[in-house]
Amino acid sequence: MAREAARRWGKLEFTGAFAEDPAAVKPAAGAALTGASRAAERPSSSCYRRSSAIPAEVTILAIGP
Repeated sequence: MAREAARRWGKLEFTGAFAEDPAAVKPAAGAALTGASRAAERPSSSCYRRSSAIPAEVTILAIGP
């Protein structure tokens, strides 16, 4: 998506997670990269584990198929 946007409107200043080179990913203004790598567990398991640890602080918005 970022490549197509750059093709249409010129070089992008911020590409977020869509950078060609993972080392070139820059955080948005006011944010910081965590340095975390992708978890080895399934996303649903990770979501359940994390939300169980802090149930009052988690809201899940499930959209899509």
